[in-house]
Amino acid sequence: MLKAGHLEYFGMQLTDDQIFLSCATGTAEEGKWAGKAKVSYHVVVNNGMAFPDVRACKKFVQAVFPNGFLDNEVPDGTEPPVDLAPYGSYQSFKTIHQSKTISSDRVAFPLRGGWEQHLVTHFACPPMLYNMERLGDAVKEKVKRDGSTSEGGRGSIAPVHVNRAEQPRWVDPAAVNPHSVADLLRYLPNHIEQPWELFFTVACICVNERVPFRVFDQWCRDSPKYDARQAESTYNGLEPRLVSSPGQPARTIATLRRLVEHCHPRIFEEATNRWVHQCMFPTVDFAELGIKRKSYSSRYVKAFTQPWTCYPHLLLRAHMGTGKTTQAVAAIEELKPSSVLIITPRQTLAASSMGVYKRALPQLIHYQKSPRVDEERFLVCQLESLFRVGRTYEIVILDESESILAQFSSDTVKKFQAVTASFKRVIQTSTRCLWTDAFLADRTISTCLELVGDPAKIRYTENTYQPIRRTAQLVGKGANAKVAINSTLQRLASSGDRNVCVSASRRQLEEAECLVPAPRLFITSQTPDSVKAQLADANTLFTQYDNIGYTGSITVGVNFDVEDHFQNLLIYSSANSANPRDIMQGSMRVRHLQKNMLYYATYPRYLGNVHFDVFNREKLAEIIDGRVEYQRNIKLDDDPLWSQRQGLEPWLRRLWVFNQQERNISAFHHQRVLEKYLELCGYNIEVADVTVDDLVSIMDAVKADGDTPYDAVSTIGYAEWVEALGRVQRGSATQEDKLVTSKYYLDNYMLRPGVQHTPAVMHELFQAILQHPGDIMRKMHNARSEHGTFHGESNVFQDNRQARAQHMREICAMLGVKYSHQVEAVIDSVVMEKTCVQILEKKEALRVAFGLRYQESEQRNGGDVVTKRGLEILNAMLAGWGFTQIKRAAKRKRFMQGGSRKDGSSFEVVAGGSHRKGQRAHNALCIEHLDLHPETDVDASP
Repeated sequence: MLKAGHLEYFGMQLTDDQIFLSCATGTAEEGKWAGKAKVSYHVVVNNGMAFPDVRACKKFVQAVFPNGFLDNEVPDGTEPPVDLAPYGSYQSFKTIHQSKTISSDRVAFPLRGGWEQHLVTHFACPPMLYNMERLGDAVKEKVKRDGSTSEGGRGSIAPVHVNRAEQPRWVDPAAVNPHSVADLLRYLPNHIEQPWELFFTVACICVNERVPFRVFDQWCRDSPKYDARQAESTYNGLEPRLVSSPGQPARTIATLRRLVEHCHPRIFEEATNRWVHQCMFPTVDFAELGIKRKSYSSRYVKAFTQPWTCYPHLLLRAHMGTGKTTQAVAAIEELKPSSVLIITPRQTLAASSMGVYKRALPQLIHYQKSPRVDEERFLVCQLESLFRVGRTYEIVILDESESILAQFSSDTVKKFQAVTASFKRVIQTSTRCLWTDAFLADRTISTCLELVGDPAKIRYTENTYQPIRRTAQLVGKGANAKVAINSTLQRLASSGDRNVCVSASRRQLEEAECLVPAPRLFITSQTPDSVKAQLADANTLFTQYDNIGYTGSITVGVNFDVEDHFQNLLIYSSANSANPRDIMQGSMRVRHLQKNMLYYATYPRYLGNVHFDVFNREKLAEIIDGRVEYQRNIKLDDDPLWSQRQGLEPWLRRLWVFNQQERNISAFHHQRVLEKYLELCGYNIEVADVTVDDLVSIMDAVKADGDTPYDAVSTIGYAEWVEALGRVQRGSATQEDKLVTSKYYLDNYMLRPGVQHTPAVMHELFQAILQHPGDIMRKMHNARSEHGTFHGESNVFQDNRQARAQHMREICAMLGVKYSHQVEAVIDSVVMEKTCVQILEKKEALRVAFGLRYQESEQRNGGDVVTKRGLEILNAMLAGWGFTQIKRAAKRKRFMQGGSRKDGSSFEVVAGGSHRKGQRAHNALCIEHLDLHPETDVDASP
């Protein structure tokens, strides 16, 4: 009979006719029961119940049949022995009278229920989960020997159950090191009974993260079921994995963090919040540094002319809309300087600054309109063009200083050495310097102190008044974020509201544009510069439209102050594009909203390989120091700028740490950073309830794909290209200019010569250039740097390309291949093993150069293991370097050596990436049709 109270115990309805029980008796043919009589019971539960693991299933059977399957009485306090072997699929259980073995004795006879009650159609009821705590949102998957999981669902790690201790260990959040497996294991309870899959998962983590066995064994010793031989055999029986294959995620330290966080909720909150806080607020000790500090709360920034005369370098932090620029203009009018330089991070801010500062400086000139920039006494200049400035200035104004300093890490800074030298000179030679930003933090304070040297010359002033009180509503997250924000925009626009949409994705804006009625204006990289120039007078431009959209590139320099025009603000952000600070600055360009409502959607999962999960400033400082040291020790004969890159000044090293910390934390904790900025800017956050019907209807409504056909763009010659390229660089290009220059560059500087390209291929390549130019150009520059034909400037501050190219050349030489993108190359297994030995010997240098994440490991014997470990590191390098990866050949070759079987299969270079996302097909297209070879002439660039 069924156990009484099962409804309360399992949280579900379970009746007698929903359980089928059969019995099979006979003599076992194999295994530990071979030659012995055995009785097996088959239990089928057909109410839709799903068991997450064997332990839960066993517990269920023991609870449903407390007295055994034949209802025999058992002594109180004991449980019937259950040697459970659950079937993972329905096909394993055939018919009630069909034997699963050849033996005629092994036939199952029904003991309870009948087969007619257990047809497949009976499983139509909704599935119910066993009433047990589950960790994370994951799907069940089969675990392989190497600790990976087979492809299924979203390809996530199978759910792992961990029991919490009744009295958990006290945790000091400030002392937890999220980057140490040994430290994290201290907070994963093992002194209580834990399921086997937790033991196996921890073993996989330790092997994958190259943690010594003693660390794993020390954690195992806390268990009451500790078995030294089982712990050692499990650890040694696993093969390490570094890179997660598509659909086969590896168990890594990130998995361990989730397990620990399940046992100690919010254990990492303090560390993560501390890193986020460091990127957004001043955390330095002003008294220790000797910097004067003043704080007040006022609707508008107070005049600072008098303190500016006492402190040459004034640092001002105040929220947007409180009058920072107004007071700067007033100070210039009062001081009447003989020369002024205004540095901006964007061209739009440079253009708008002309209108703002013209009142106090009628002779002020824009750097693009001056024939002799180095002689101008009153100048507005964007950071990238600062190398053209040759004189000293009495007053230097860094409008949006955080954005300016972050711009040093951008690929758009082509002449890095000249720009940084000019920046340092104008700061150190100025009489007075004003650093202002709504989010001014340690980056500005540290850079100013490094360049000035004397803290007595610096004063930090903060106006804490927040003029904005709005509501922010989360309408979508993850895969449905784009659809959710487009659905919200369409709904608001159809109701007659006027809206502003700020997006991290050009594609999302193109889809949104076809959903809203005219008049509308959506500004992307393809928008004519004549329209962008009108942003200097945003009040006139924006009032002509009901719906406005622009990307995160418009962060500063645009101010829309007209009241009673726009009702709502919408934001789409992604961890794989613009950082939250740029998105928030872009959203604050519209100062007034009638409804004071912001709707936002975010894709918080980082999928790239440019940033890495290191957030600690000390660790980042070690990384940049290691890169600089390596760069200093290599001498490249084909690198004419080697002498300029032997070192990196201390202030630039420190600035790199701040920039990389912000990039990493924004990528891996994107939503938290975004919502912290929302709170800082005066928003109260809510979560909206978006239905599935809303998302389906909006997906059906998006008709246009936004593609620009390759054949529809005109083909031009070299002279026309030079003229059009000049207009692009001067900021006066039309949309046609931008398209024809991209097409000309693709045709003449990217396509592989002598290859016939079909219209379909040209269309796909052209779309890739328009939509992902940065990623493709970066990998092409990497290939040309590997050949020694890249003529652009490279440095460890921005990309560390030369050091990585040197590593790639050395590895290719060991493999016997010419280049890393030589897809037709076949590599012998012996050569691969020797190369992997060399890779493992210098893995620390490779980790620093390529930003790989793994920890120190004990050396383990076995050629196959060494090859596998080295190949994983090599493919991790290739993932961020180019278009390829290395894998074993399809035809396997095995042989016996020393009593063990070895894999002698060769290896081959193939296109890298994921099949599921189309990356592999796209990379194969680039390898076949783009010119990655040394004969390429790359003197010209778009």
